[in-house]
Amino acid sequence: MALTLASCGGGSSPLTGSSSSLPGSAAPPTVGEVTFSHLVKDPFSSALKKVLTAGSASPLPNDVDALQIEFFDNVGQSVLGPVEVDADPVVTVRDVPLSARSATVSYLRNGGFALAKDDEDIAWSGVTGSASPNPAPVDASYTRWKTSVDSDGVARVSLSSSQVNGGASKDFLLKGVAYSPAPIGSSNKDGPGFGDLFWDTPRPGGFLDFDKVWKRDLENIRSKGFNSVRVYSLIAHFIKDSGQIPTPAEIADDNQLRVRQHKKFLDAAWNNGLNPVYVLAGIPMPDSIWIKTAFDNPANAAAKVYWDNNFAATLNQLKDHPAVIGFTMFNEQGGASDFSGTSAASRHYWSQIQKYSEQAKTIAPDKLIGWAFFDNPTFARETIDNRRTYTKAVDFYGVNAFQPTNVLPTLDPWKKAVQGDTARPIFMTEFGIPATGHRNNSRDPLTIYADATTVQKAADAMAKMLPQVFQHPAVAGMFYFEWSDEWWKQDPLLGVSTGKTRQEGGTYIDYFPNLFYDEEGFGLNSIALGDRSATQTYTDNLGGKGANVQFDILTPRTALMDAVTNAYRNAEQGRKAALGSK
Repeated sequence: MALTLASCGGGSSPLTGSSSSLPGSAAPPTVGEVTFSHLVKDPFSSALKKVLTAGSASPLPNDVDALQIEFFDNVGQSVLGPVEVDADPVVTVRDVPLSARSATVSYLRNGGFALAKDDEDIAWSGVTGSASPNPAPVDASYTRWKTSVDSDGVARVSLSSSQVNGGASKDFLLKGVAYSPAPIGSSNKDGPGFGDLFWDTPRPGGFLDFDKVWKRDLENIRSKGFNSVRVYSLIAHFIKDSGQIPTPAEIADDNQLRVRQHKKFLDAAWNNGLNPVYVLAGIPMPDSIWIKTAFDNPANAAAKVYWDNNFAATLNQLKDHPAVIGFTMFNEQGGASDFSGTSAASRHYWSQIQKYSEQAKTIAPDKLIGWAFFDNPTFARETIDNRRTYTKAVDFYGVNAFQPTNVLPTLDPWKKAVQGDTARPIFMTEFGIPATGHRNNSRDPLTIYADATTVQKAADAMAKMLPQVFQHPAVAGMFYFEWSDEWWKQDPLLGVSTGKTRQEGGTYIDYFPNLFYDEEGFGLNSIALGDRSATQTYTDNLGGKGANVQFDILTPRTALMDAVTNAYRNAEQGRKAALGSK
C-alpha cells in the first residue's frame, strides 16, 4: 500500500533514486525517505491494519484523493515541496533532505482543495524517516475580491485570500486567457446540449466528463504564468441534449442529471492556493433576458424562467469557491436601440442589469459581477446616465477588443475623467489577433493557413499592443483571446458553406497584420484531431473515441505565446513605470 511520490498539480518533484551516497564515496548521505502512516499503531490491531491496507476502509478523510506535503528544517524553513502524492493510508516520499525535521500534510479533494491538515515531526533512523499524521478538518479556503478606481483614475482589483497573510488585501492584476476548449466537430452554439465542458461526472454510471482536456490545459496555462482564465459558461442547470428547456420539476429530479457541479475543475484551478489559476465564470444569459422584444415573446417564457433560476443556482453553487473571481452575466448582448436613451427597450435592458447585478452582490458579495461587451466607444459615452442609475452593483465593465495598432480609441472613453462616478475598472475580456493569413492574400476563406511568418506577425503586433493595454489607467487586467483555436466560429462568407470540422477564413481587414479577421485563428495553440474522427465529439463509453477521451492535440504557436507571456511577465513593472506609484 505504500506509495512512491508522483508529482502533480503544480508542486515540485523530488528526484527518484537512492538515498545513499555514490559507491566508493566517503560523503555521507544527504537525503532519505519518509513514510507517512495513517494506520493504527496498537500492536494488537494487526487485523485492522490488514483491513485498511487491503483498501476496504481508509483512515483518510472522505473525498480526499491527494496529499500535499511540505518539509521544513529545525528553524521552519522549507527544504522540500510542496509535493503531491496520491492519497493512501501509507505513503513514502523519497529524496527528502535529512535536514527535514517536520512536515505539513494537506489532504486534498480533487488534488486541489484542502479538507484537512496536519503538522508532524519526522523521526529519523539513519536515512529512513517516519511520521504518523492525524488529519484534522481545516477552515474552508476563501478569496474576497473588490474593485476600485482611485481619485487619479487608476483602476484596481484587490484580493484577500485565506492563503496570504491571514486575508490581508493586495492588488491583483488580471493576466488571464480566454479558455473555451470546444473540440473539433462541436460548437458552443450547441452549448445548450451540454451547458459547458467543465462539469463533474454526476455519479458512477453517469456520462464521462471532459477532465482529460482541462486537466492538461490547466497545468499548461499555469506553467505559462497566466493567473486567470475566462470561461464562457459555468452553469448549474443544463438544458436537455435535444435543446429543449427542462421544467423546474425536471431540474429537481436527480435522475435527469440536469444539475451539475464544477468542483473538480475549480479545485484543480485553485491548486490548494499554490499558483492558482483564478476563474471568471460566464453565465451566458441570452437575448430573451436582455432584449425587450425577445423578453416579451411568449415563445421565450420557459427560457426566461430557466435562466432566471439558473442565474441564482449558479451563484449559489460557486459563491464560496476560492478559485472564482466572479461572473459575467452576458457576452455581447444588445445594440444601440437596446441600450441608448430612455426608451422602453433601454429601460428594460438596464433594469435587467440592475436586477441581476444586485442579486449577484446579495448572493455572492465576495465575488465580482460585470459583463463582456463589444469594443464600442458609443456604448461608453452614451450610457453614462443609465449606468449611473442602474449599475451601482456592477464591479467591472468587460470589453472585447481586437486592435493591432492603436488601443486608445477603445480605452480612453472609459477613463474616469469621462466616466465620473460611473467609472469602473475595465477588464479586457477578450484581446488578441489572428495568427492566420490567406494564401496569396486571397479573399477566398478556404485559403486560410498559418506558418512561422503569420505567427510572427501576430506576435510582433501583440508585443507592441499588450504593454499599452496594461499601462492604461482604466484597465485592471485582461484575458488574451484565446488559448486555442475554435473551428466552429466562422460565419458563412462569400457564399462558402461552413462547418465545424475544418478551419475557415474571415473578412479582409487591411490594418490587421495578416490582413484577415479569421475568427477561427486566434489561438495561442493550434488544434488538430487526436485519435478520433471529427464526428465523434462525445462518448459516454470508456472504449469510445469522443473528444472527451481522445482529446484534440494542441500545438503552441511559440512566437505568439512568447510575446504574450513576456508581456504578462513585465506587466506590473510596466504599469508602475507608466502610472508612477499610483
